[in-house]
Amino acid sequence: MTTDHWERNAELERAQLRGFARSIAEVEWLLLVVILVYLFVAQRELANPLIVMGALGVFAITVLILRYTPQLRANVQLKITLENLAMIAVLTVVLSQIGGQTSALVNLYLLPIISAALALGKRATALVTALVCLCYLLLASIQAGLQSLDRMVFAEALGALVPFVLVAFLTGMLAENIRRANRRLRDLADRDELTNLLNIRAFMRLAERDHKKTARKEGTYSILLVDVDQLKQINDTYGHEAGNRALGVVAEALLRV
Repeated sequence: MTTDHWERNAELERAQLRGFARSIAEVEWLLLVVILVYLFVAQRELANPLIVMGALGVFAITVLILRYTPQLRANVQLKITLENLAMIAVLTVVLSQIGGQTSALVNLYLLPIISAALALGKRATALVTALVCLCYLLLASIQAGLQSLDRMVFAEALGALVPFVLVAFLTGMLAENIRRANRRLRDLADRDELTNLLNIRAFMRLAERDHKKTARKEGTYSILLVDVDQLKQINDTYGHEAGNRALGVVAEALLRV
């Protein structure tokens, strides 16, 4: 694979990541709305309303800062990481005031897990999942007290956290397979099916890039034209299959150079 392929794949993946970052921002506002609607509909008694409202307010301000900070636009992965941490933090604070790990909102922990799996890779997904598990155990300890943490509590925590781990694992595998398939499709789209050489579209893109680079340096470059003599005669005499094999042999020789 040429350097142009790597650069093009990297640029396309960065563009996809930027698009995903915009979707994450919408998910954050949706998370805020879901929490507010739940608090309004469920009419749950809050242990400390000021803490909940303060956490939601800080979360909203954090989302705005992350969205409009110019430095983070160039580092999309850092932006998504900070957004995931913000979602985990606000969920943990809110859950600690409305029932802890027994609250229906605990399933919202899946949002940062899934976003990490789709955008940040396996290692970041594992770290986010581990952080969610720690927050869940923290909520359990707040609700039951450290003295009440026994085998039954850990068994219940295990039953609740296993689906989170499975979702992280399966989503990460799916995202990796999709990225691999996209890279393969882009590579196939740039290559001739018969010879596996770059097709004219990919060649023109590469030639234009190198032409601009050489022009900036006021240098020169050369183009090598390879012609297969008597290819038409081979096709007429032995058939197109033989001509295709001849082109394949020439292509293999060029690829070895």
